[in-house]
Amino acid sequence: KIDKVFGLLDATLGRQTYGEEGDLIVYFGARDNYGQTVTAVDMFRADWNGEHMSVTGIAGKTAGGSNLQNTDAVPVTDTDLRGITVSCKMHEMVKPSAYVYNQVTHRAGARGAQAGKNDNLWVAGVKAKLATGGFSGSLELAKNFGENRSGQIVDGVTDASFANYKGYAVQLKAAYKADLSDVGTVNPWGEYGMGTGDANFNSYGNNTFTSIATDYRPGGIYGRFDTAANVALTANTNGNGAGTMASNGLSNRVIWGVGFKATPSALNKLTTGVAFYRYAYHRVTNRAPAIAKSSRNIGSEVDVTAEWKHSDNVSFKATAASFKPGAAVNDANGVGSAVNPAVMLAGDVSIKF
Repeated sequence: KIDKVFGLLDATLGRQTYGEEGDLIVYFGARDNYGQTVTAVDMFRADWNGEHMSVTGIAGKTAGGSNLQNTDAVPVTDTDLRGITVSCKMHEMVKPSAYVYNQVTHRAGARGAQAGKNDNLWVAGVKAKLATGGFSGSLELAKNFGENRSGQIVDGVTDASFANYKGYAVQLKAAYKADLSDVGTVNPWGEYGMGTGDANFNSYGNNTFTSIATDYRPGGIYGRFDTAANVALTANTNGNGAGTMASNGLSNRVIWGVGFKATPSALNKLTTGVAFYRYAYHRVTNRAPAIAKSSRNIGSEVDVTAEWKHSDNVSFKATAASFKPGAAVNDANGVGSAVNPAVMLAGDVSIKF
């Protein structure tokens, strides 16, 4: 890390983490999913901070190819990432920002052939955070652009034809913190997220919203057993696409949740909470006639938590959660199949240093 390059920029080079935990679009770092997976990115990062504005730019690789194509002698499977974020700091209550990211995945194949054309994903968006009194909220809008050449699966067969990225997503969060005299604090909250899906990949467009490296994983069970976890939340192993129910941000999802947290005055290091989430597909992919029944309802979840904050750097958390499968899971398993809720008891220790 280099501070004040030419007196203007802070620069960081090499393998590093990037983004904020829970971010919808890009996050590289430690996760609290099952297996505690860790990701990083090899890149150059530059930060400029002005009085009313800040700018962050990145350029690097999330994956590097080790093999060479026989015909063109160029690396394959490389994935390049670049992006820029502009944030406004003029107002204390409202903090807007805008971003653009570009991810290029190099593909194997002869130069000029369809199999050799790179996948080129763009994600552009705006977001704003609001804080006034006890209220806090955020809004984020994101849109996909670019050329999708990685291949879509149509009726179990990979279609390598060209398609444009066309997905979009919206995310809303709101919370209110009320201080009750001699009682403690109560913090009700709610959130809503929608990312588009695609019901038919035969068209020349991929309408499924696609993030770069999402970390939006709401729910104790649904969020802990996401697509990047060592064990993912899946409906069955019948091979009919049911495994896509695992959390993958807002890619083809409609997710909403409500809940509250409370901290009593007598035990100000203890925070208890309860949350309810509902998960659904935005669109259901066309299926073969034998499994044509297609519900969007993935399921719902109830979480009860208790967290003891020993200090600013050490905390202990207990979670009891129950995930009830929805009609989409029943449809995927077939008529007469037994579908049971998933129940979890978990304990977590967080140490910051």
